Amino acid sequence: MGKLVVLILSFSVVFCSEPFKPVPIDGTCADASQCGRNTFCTLSHQCECILGFDDADTIDCQPYTCYIDGDCYLNWGTGTVCISEQCVCAASYKLDPITQTCVTDKKSLGSACKNSAECGWNVLCKDGRCECKLGTGPSQFNNVNCDAYT
Repeated sequence: MGKLVVLILSFSVVFCSEPFKPVPIDGTCADASQCGRNTFCTLSHQCECILGFDDADTIDCQPYTCYIDGDCYLNWGTGTVCISEQCVCAASYKLDPITQTCVTDKKSLGSACKNSAECGWNVLCKDGRCECKLGTGPSQFNNVNCDAYT
């Protein structure tokens, strides 16, 4: 005699609200969770691209390709450099996670100092002032570091 097989199927229906739609670049946000990929919500509540990314899209930011330090300086300001075609914070600078800008606690060239650790990259504390090391000159993109002469 054959076996009786009973198959019970169970399913539930879930109704979802509208799908998540990120706030466009330069749009108003309350926090970063409302912005697209590679973006952040500024202190003035606008979605902006993080350092090294460009708003080629209206919602998500794409990697930005740089070729010279000036490309980064024009887009992200003081303290940025181009390394391997990507904009990053220069030596002596670090990324501020809130403003997505490069900041430093190093003293600017010509400032009073007690030791070289207070000064930037390729800079010495000489006669109580931050000065460029021999063979270097002030960076054209910030007032903290010195670059080798080319």
